[in-house]
Amino acid sequence: MQRKFKKEFKEKLSNLELPEKGLASAIIESIYRVSENLSGIPGKNTLIIMSDLWEVNEKYNFEAQIPNDNEFLNWLNTLRKA
Repeated sequence: MQRKFKKEFKEKLSNLELPEKGLASAIIESIYRVSENLSGIPGKNTLIIMSDLWEVNEKYNFEAQIPNDNEFLNWLNTLRKA
């Protein structure tokens, strides 16, 4: 079960294309980049995020207002299609 999950997860990561620098979510890009590196290390891995998780980009400034989950996920999906 774990091998199948890892294989499918790695395939999903390899098919994921991120937008140009500055046109994406720094939070999501950081998680993606680290998870991509962790996928090549055998055994159990843990991702610890040491961040305030504030997002500041062209669309959002989490210091001013934090979008709800659906709004943020919808925005991420529009970036993938761009």
